[in-house]
Amino acid sequence: TTFTTGLGYQLSDQLDFQIDYSNEKKKSNYTYAGGFTDASRYTYENVLATLNYEMNGLSISTGAEAFLGNRDGYGGNIDKDNYAGYLLTQYRHEHHTLKAGYRYERAFYTQAQTPSDTKKAYTLHGAELGYNYLFNQEQSAFINYSRSFQSANIDQLLVYVFPVGGVFSNYLDPMKVDTYTLGYSHINSNNKLKASIFYADLTNEFYYYSGPGGTFDPASKNTNIDESSKYGLELYDAYIFSQHFDLSALYTYTRATIDKELENGEDLSGKALPGVPKHAIKANFNYRPNVNTVISLLQNYRSKAYALNDLENN
Repeated sequence: TTFTTGLGYQLSDQLDFQIDYSNEKKKSNYTYAGGFTDASRYTYENVLATLNYEMNGLSISTGAEAFLGNRDGYGGNIDKDNYAGYLLTQYRHEHHTLKAGYRYERAFYTQAQTPSDTKKAYTLHGAELGYNYLFNQEQSAFINYSRSFQSANIDQLLVYVFPVGGVFSNYLDPMKVDTYTLGYSHINSNNKLKASIFYADLTNEFYYYSGPGGTFDPASKNTNIDESSKYGLELYDAYIFSQHFDLSALYTYTRATIDKELENGEDLSGKALPGVPKHAIKANFNYRPNVNTVISLLQNYRSKAYALNDLENN
């Protein structure tokens, strides 16, 4: 059950303010072999306030965000609270566009399942720097760097222990990603083409380690990959045949590798990251018989990938 509300106010022609709030409540009930159940109730609250300014090619967006999460279930009670502030600026001048941004966030965890180390806090820094050059009215190229992060959700801190159920396992260090992208776009009245190549350097990427005995093996748990990386390319094209027909397609090629990881005596370095297909295609064909109707045909394709627990790639 989700409730959302928001308010926006135009302070002037150049300045506007927006605040949004959401509250989500959900319940999950897992049944395991032998009839054991693990029922949990979740409550998530989120509030985001933003202030936007735009004038003479300069746009500035700044804001603050708070997320309060709670899981009350079989095995105990866990809270996760995030508080963040950000600033994003973009400046356009003739053929040049420059974008720069920064985000500061604090993530707090509280759990009552263990007598010690019941609280943990992380400080997170995000950044973005991008540049776009417009060759002419149809063609442009861009280069972009971003430092992003993700803190572990509540469920990732738990592990199923037979026959107790879900219990606190350990805190997970936040995942951090440095991504570099180089791209080109060509846009006219009938066609939109975009191509980009990317490289992502990841630290502490989340994954589920499945021990030799499977799910209930004491070694099985959510944990971090020391070092991993992804690289690939994206090709996107959208073409308008007429006022009635248009077609768009997105192709992605991705290689994901575990660069450094040793878990339970297993050296996983050099293995392909499970669950990531090399090839993915998404196509969308639209037919508009009249101004009020759109009929769409969609097709998604993903090539084979190793199963999520196949860390040995066998």
